[in-house]
Order: sequence, then C-alpha cells, then structure tokens
Amino acid sequence: MSSIKQAAEEMLLQTIIPFWKGLRDEENGGFYGYMDFDLKLDKKAEKGCILNSRILWFFSEPAGQTLPRMPATPTSSS
Repeated sequence: MSSIKQAAEEMLLQTIIPFWKGLRDEENGGFYGYMDFDLKLDKKAEKGCILNSRILWFFSEPAGQTLPRMPATPTSSS
C-alpha cells in the first residue's frame, strides 16, 4: 500500500471516524448539531436534517469500503 494511501486510511480510522462518533447523541438519537471552534459541544443546539444526513453518509462511505459485502439474498418466486 502506498504511504499516502496508508496515511490517509490511518487518519480516517484513528482520528476522523472517532471524532464524528463522539458527536453521536446517545440519549436523543442522531448527532449533536453544534460544536464551536474550541470543540465545546452544545448539546441543546438544534439538530438539522441536512447535517445528520451528511454525517450518516460519511459513515456509510468508509463502511462500504471496509466491511465485507453481504451476499445477495435470493428472491422467492410466488
């Protein structure tokens, strides 16, 4: 694996994903809606649909690249 690709993968797995996982609102669901430049989380800030959608998309991308593919489920004919 090239050193750039390896460095990017390590950054993703060791820094970026844990950061976003830390914004998960375990009590009310979804992700917190606001963090300031000093990384202070405002747990009462309004949650936006677009922000939560983007975060979910972010998690689905690396999952799709790193998790094993599920086999296709055969459909039953009636």
